[in-house]
Amino acid sequence: WCRTAGFLYEAHLRAELTGRLGVAWVPVRHGIADLVGVPRRAIEHFSQRRRQITERMGEIGSHGGHAAQVAAYATRQVKDTSVPYADLQAWWMKRAVAVGLSADTMAGVCDRTARRQSALDDIEFDDLALRLDAPNGLTEHRATFDRRDVIRQICAELPVGASTADVLTLADEYLTSRHVVAIVEGEPDRLRRADGRSAPIPGGGPRWTTPDMLRVERLLIRMAAARPLCGAGLANPVAVDAAIARRALSGEQQVMVRRICGSGNGVDVVPGVAGSGKTHALAAAHEAWTASGRTVVGVALSAQAARQLEAGSGIPSMTIARFRGAGDPADASELDPDHVLVVDEAAMVGTRTLVDLVARVHKAGAKAVLVGDACQLPEIEAGGAFAGLSRRGRPAGLSTNRRQHTRWERQALADLRLGHATDALAAYEAHGRIHHDPDPHLTRAGIVDQWWASVADGGDALMLAAHHDAVRDLNSRARDRMAAADQLGGEVIELGGSSYAVGDRVLGLVNDYRTGILNGTRATVSAIDERRRELRLHTTDDRDIRVPFAYVEAGRLAHGYAMTIHKAQGATCDHALVLVDESMSREAVYTAMSRGRQRNDLYLAIDAGRDDIAHAPEIEPDPLGVLSASIQRSAAQQMAIDSRGRG
Repeated sequence: WCRTAGFLYEAHLRAELTGRLGVAWVPVRHGIADLVGVPRRAIEHFSQRRRQITERMGEIGSHGGHAAQVAAYATRQVKDTSVPYADLQAWWMKRAVAVGLSADTMAGVCDRTARRQSALDDIEFDDLALRLDAPNGLTEHRATFDRRDVIRQICAELPVGASTADVLTLADEYLTSRHVVAIVEGEPDRLRRADGRSAPIPGGGPRWTTPDMLRVERLLIRMAAARPLCGAGLANPVAVDAAIARRALSGEQQVMVRRICGSGNGVDVVPGVAGSGKTHALAAAHEAWTASGRTVVGVALSAQAARQLEAGSGIPSMTIARFRGAGDPADASELDPDHVLVVDEAAMVGTRTLVDLVARVHKAGAKAVLVGDACQLPEIEAGGAFAGLSRRGRPAGLSTNRRQHTRWERQALADLRLGHATDALAAYEAHGRIHHDPDPHLTRAGIVDQWWASVADGGDALMLAAHHDAVRDLNSRARDRMAAADQLGGEVIELGGSSYAVGDRVLGLVNDYRTGILNGTRATVSAIDERRRELRLHTTDDRDIRVPFAYVEAGRLAHGYAMTIHKAQGATCDHALVLVDESMSREAVYTAMSRGRQRNDLYLAIDAGRDDIAHAPEIEPDPLGVLSASIQRSAAQQMAIDSRGRG
């Protein structure tokens, strides 16, 4: 409720200031709206407290609500009440003028609207409810919501704000209206304790969804089951046998290939654990389909994932956005009955997007193959569809991890996947894979030390973290190590606020199809061509590309010694070194720890600064215990229809 209380406070404040001063507001973002007419640099200058907290969190390498609270306590200074108010006011005015907030500016901020606080009668409930119902409303990112979500969304939909009492009245009116459907939930999630007992994890109370969300989910389920044995995507059995014979496939991979090439279903679902060889098996299916006269097209959310699918399977692939026509529906790809559409990393695809893809396949009489892993990073949009479809019917699944070299690590990953934190962490600790130092700077120094040792041995090592500030810090430390070891060229160029030299590891942040660099492309700087104003890069998939300085100056390239876990899904390396904190979910840790073929290490960035802020004797936090609780916390989504126990 802390975050919700913040939204209520901001909405009430906006209403009061509008009523008293006639100010106007920019659109609400994350619960907060800025005043129209106040210079941006003035806003940033007077946001020092937030900056202190953020910087402290970056220093300790910890994130999440508790970490923010700890950082707030640690950076809070005792107010000097001896300074006269008149002196404070003069100091504030001096600072304000220095950043463009003069008396004239403030006069222009006021009386932009009528000095009248909005009343409940001024808010058109039906219009508000329609905005809450919309796909970009309450169900944009999750299929269900609770009362807190409704309160926050109402606050965000009211730029001029409203009193707390009015917002709560509107929320209750919405939750008792025809616009929502109550969710009948099953047993609550449970937290497994070290002694083997379990306890329920407190939830947010009752949950609801919208009729439209249920309609979309039912449509997907109906279309996925509508055309069994219809002959879609059938391959010649002789071609299937030949494609399998040409590859080293495990028994379950062969079963998967035969299933998706021979079922004749309009939709087949292929759930597979990380490292199970999904793409390798798809190469055989692609060969069999092509030899049988089928046209195979691959799609994925990211351009990098699409490129990896194409490189590993031979299936011509593109982003889902490109397939759907992006901004121009006329550019959408056409399907016919001979098409097979392979959707890779389908567990990350939101339900509404998946419905659109399956509907296109359904209309054309073609076949869709949905491939993914619901235990890796979840959807950003409202989701749970891939997991829901996997539980229905007979999926052609892959359950054997073939990536990690050692048996114990494959078992530890399996335990991680299932949330068996005690068993997984015991295995990693027994093999020296868990590292922690009370000093967060030493933790980060340690991860860079081990990364450097792996690189010096010729390995492909990659550092991973959940948050961008940690990634930037690790990149800076790693680059300093490279420079100190004379691994970077003498010529250094400053572009986009960063330094680049020959030998630098870099990472693409934005797709540029002309040059061949995509969001997530990993590469090494091989040359700096100042005459042509471009960097020459050699990518990890063995391509030589030229990137214009303009791309780099626009902030579209970064150092690539470390990367976020979201960027790393689908990537593999020899050695993955993972910086984890208490904000990370089971899916994030599992995804990160399944990247390295030879070795994966955990570095704990668990806050150790509580002694500085303790108000009473406290139990010293156990970093492994905090990590264990994090691993048991799942961020996986569930369809609303499954939450209701229907479907």
